[in-house]
Amino acid sequence: MEYLSILLGLLSIFMAIFLSLRTNALLKGEDKIAKQLISEGKKRTEEILENTHRMIDEGNRRLKDMMERTQQMIDDGNRRLESMMERTQQMIDDGNRRLESMMERTQQMIDDGNRRLEAGNKRVEELIKSTQQMIDEGNKRVERLIKEMSEMMDESRRETRELIKYLADLIVKESEKTREVVYK
Repeated sequence: MEYLSILLGLLSIFMAIFLSLRTNALLKGEDKIAKQLISEGKKRTEEILENTHRMIDEGNRRLKDMMERTQQMIDDGNRRLESMMERTQQMIDDGNRRLESMMERTQQMIDDGNRRLEAGNKRVEELIKSTQQMIDEGNKRVERLIKEMSEMMDESRRETRELIKYLADLIVKESEKTREVVYK
């Protein structure tokens, strides 16, 4: 049994040495694997960072291009807007000049029309005065004629009365003569 104890002791020592060597080998292998994993992780991280930097650089280039194109579009838009504003201002100025010209011509036409109207009104007033004078003269003539006619009619009535009286006297005288002749 003693041998067995010694054998077990030796076996335990051998197992401890073997396990220790094995553990050291495993640790060295795991360290190596861990170092490889870390190295690969670093490589991947560097690749990811490089890709990220490339993507950022590409994004920046694209953004810069987009900003340049946007600025060109803004500049083109501003030039077009300025051109449109200039043309619009020219159109407004032309319209104002035309409107002023039309207003001047219209005012001239109004002034000419007013002068013609005043001249026409004066002519109408003169015609009215002339016509009124003619009417007044006509009325005076008619009144004179009526007066003359009235006087002539009065005279004619007097003459007719006198004639009737004369004829009546004549008839009376003749009838007396005829009576005298007849009764004689």
